[in-house]
Amino acid sequence: MSVKVFHIGIPKSGTTTVQKTLANDPRIQLTRTGKFTDASWWHTNVNEKAIGNKMVVESNETLVSGGFSKVKLNTVISRLHETNPYANIVLTIRNQEKAILSMFRYHIKYHFKGTRSLKNWMFNTNLGMDYLSCCLYGDVVKTILQYFPKSQIQVIPFEMLKDHPNSFYKEYYQAIGVEFDEKHISPPQNSGNKNDQSLYTLAKWDRLSFFRKTSENSSFYLKLSRLERIFQNTFAKLSLRKVPDTFFSFKDVDGSEKLEEDFKRSNQYLIDMGFVDEVQLKKWGYIC
Repeated sequence: MSVKVFHIGIPKSGTTTVQKTLANDPRIQLTRTGKFTDASWWHTNVNEKAIGNKMVVESNETLVSGGFSKVKLNTVISRLHETNPYANIVLTIRNQEKAILSMFRYHIKYHFKGTRSLKNWMFNTNLGMDYLSCCLYGDVVKTILQYFPKSQIQVIPFEMLKDHPNSFYKEYYQAIGVEFDEKHISPPQNSGNKNDQSLYTLAKWDRLSFFRKTSENSSFYLKLSRLERIFQNTFAKLSLRKVPDTFFSFKDVDGSEKLEEDFKRSNQYLIDMGFVDEVQLKKWGYIC
């Protein structure tokens, strides 16, 4: 396997922006396969051959997320190690509360099942529960450490990308072993997020939808889902509903206090192991 670096996410931590920057850099060969997370592992060739002297970077936030792939993190990391035990692993993280709300909004926008409320999405859907597990960053790193030494693991907060992009990329490029050149930096990618009022209106229609997305839909079903969401988007513009103060409030979800304790424990592990700086995490609102 020619891959030298695995950038494994988490989802909603600036991966699209980072991938755009990597794609702009002629010294880097950016890949994004599903071969580590689905059945193709057993019946296709997973080798990714480098072109010339380029550094191969597999940047794929679904490597850390089992919601769609249905392959657990431990198995994914084992496969990465089997194919390239000397690769560097880059984990980008984000303030958990903001990450969760961002993914919730994303799933409303793209018509996923169970988004009628934040609590229902978090605790009663497979994709929501999977994302909560992704946000236990210390636990993710513990899994990686079973296969890769600490010297090959880099944890970089998404907030650094927002506040100090040059510092973020200097750290990122150091992890992938290529000299940083700021001319390749891509501006932040705008995902075209809807406003909260539109998202709330769409979320209230969750129970009335016939083709809501799950992690096991056929391609034909997904086409019907897209058509249904286009119809709903059109009518949502005409019937926007007032958003209750609690709808996008993580702290108003029953169970959030105990979940925050898990985040605190997990974040503290990253600090104690020297992967992140406590002062910086507190500055960005992480629970420490």
